[in-house]
Amino acid sequence: MSMIILLKRIFCPITNFEKTKTLNFTMTGSFLQNPIQPAKKSGSRKYVIGKFETFGWRIKKFHCEVIMSKYVDIAQQLITMIEAGEYRPWGLLEGELYLTRLFSVSRVTIRKALSLLKDKGYIHSRQGSGYYVNPSEFYKEQHLTTLSDRYANMNLSSVVLSFDVIDASEEMRKLFQLFENSKLYHYRRTRLVDDVPVTLEETWMPVSLFDDFSESELYGSVMKYIENRNFVISHDFKKVQAVALNSESARHLRKEEHSLSLQIIHKVYLLKSVLAQYTIETQADNQLNALSVR
Repeated sequence: MSMIILLKRIFCPITNFEKTKTLNFTMTGSFLQNPIQPAKKSGSRKYVIGKFETFGWRIKKFHCEVIMSKYVDIAQQLITMIEAGEYRPWGLLEGELYLTRLFSVSRVTIRKALSLLKDKGYIHSRQGSGYYVNPSEFYKEQHLTTLSDRYANMNLSSVVLSFDVIDASEEMRKLFQLFENSKLYHYRRTRLVDDVPVTLEETWMPVSLFDDFSESELYGSVMKYIENRNFVISHDFKKVQAVALNSESARHLRKEEHSLSLQIIHKVYLLKSVLAQYTIETQADNQLNALSVR
């Protein structure tokens, strides 16, 4: 039995996207234990409405693992090979015909897999000559990484300047979409690499989400703490601007007062657009490197 379901805000962890999508699929036994309601009409358009509360997660799983599995799985295999160094940077990737034979799929499926790799920054195309592998900095910049990730092989430490539980201001309540009388964690810390300050952070997090958060977590990766609580981090929205360091910031970063620095405002979201963390990060460095490829 074939159905058309209108799904809203589907999240697929493999491809890391969230958007409204309409898809066709065939009902299976596991779905049929929660029967589909009769189709409803809306103007000239007809939608099939299902009991999303009871089996919506199965539809999402089906969408990710069956409807999209072919080209996503191929893309993931190629990503693993690229990250393992099996393809050298700037090297030519095998052609579509070779890849269709290698993975025993159609050319359309291979093109969708390559398009996904291109969107993620792993490869780029040159007209008439195929696909080429990008250096790691092209795709790593697109991933949400922490200082702990970037400086994994170096001595990363923290100096905690303050840690408090505060009443959420009206501005913060609107930002985090909280009720009145809600509480926030508010902390400030300096992050050092080999005892050299690299960032000064001021962060707010909702107590309602992280009821066991403590100052001790600030000496490690707060992102890892969030993930260890079984939350899934969706994305980090960043705003970058130049600022002149005030006397306090300059002292913590060991810079001259009024010297220019980069300030990055982070909004870290969980699934379903739940804001988990708002951070103002002031960097000791005042340079921004960006890479792009056609």
